Amino acid sequence: MKKGRNVALDNQLRNCGYQRSRRIQRADEVAYSLAGIIGSVAVNARPERVDAVARCLAQADGVDLVFSDRGDRVAIRSPDGGEAEVWPTVSGTSEAFTYRNLRGDPLGLLGGEETAATRSFDQASLFRASLDDAYPDPLHRIWRAFHGAVREPSPILLSLSDGHEASYRSVRALAWLRGRAGTHGSMTQSASLGVFTSNWRDVDDVDSWQAHDALFGPATMDAAHRLSTARSLRIVTPVASAAAAADLSGQ
Repeated sequence: MKKGRNVALDNQLRNCGYQRSRRIQRADEVAYSLAGIIGSVAVNARPERVDAVARCLAQADGVDLVFSDRGDRVAIRSPDGGEAEVWPTVSGTSEAFTYRNLRGDPLGLLGGEETAATRSFDQASLFRASLDDAYPDPLHRIWRAFHGAVREPSPILLSLSDGHEASYRSVRALAWLRGRAGTHGSMTQSASLGVFTSNWRDVDDVDSWQAHDALFGPATMDAAHRLSTARSLRIVTPVASAAAAADLSGQ
């Protein structure tokens, strides 16, 4: 994690002819909120303006990638004008995604190939192959951000570059007083990877959904219940024996 400068999204929107508003009533209004100090921003715009707003925000200083929902596909944009799309595909019984670059290669998945190309990636294989890449597990995370991970997703998501963050000034001031190491929430490697360990079961490299299942799934809940029961028996049994001995002795 890395602390950084606050991104000036409002200025970029004004440069493109848009303005931030709490409610979207006109075509030039855009809405978003800042959740503490984080490396991503969810943005709302009128459906017919989503692509244009995404293209505008991709040029903002500190924005690394911009994703926008196109229904059955998700668009990916980079500040250098790169653009691609991702959508899920069926590969036998395995989860897979198709990645098509329209301009450039925003995620760097095509090995430097800049010409238009469409390539399918097996999710399990890409997950392991991308752990040391600039964007770990990219296609699954991008697709799920709009389809499955959020109950009511915004049509535009910004992933900020390392050294930049989005936050309220008051929250940043309080965090400065308390001290902090950085933030999280973007697609970059330093903001995505962490340590996952267990003292009761074998664990492998997992994504956030698999980690949630390992932490809070049925197997974990059952193990926690059995451990709690065993500890209770160890505590209660000696006390009960001592009480019985006291009764028998007449004390």
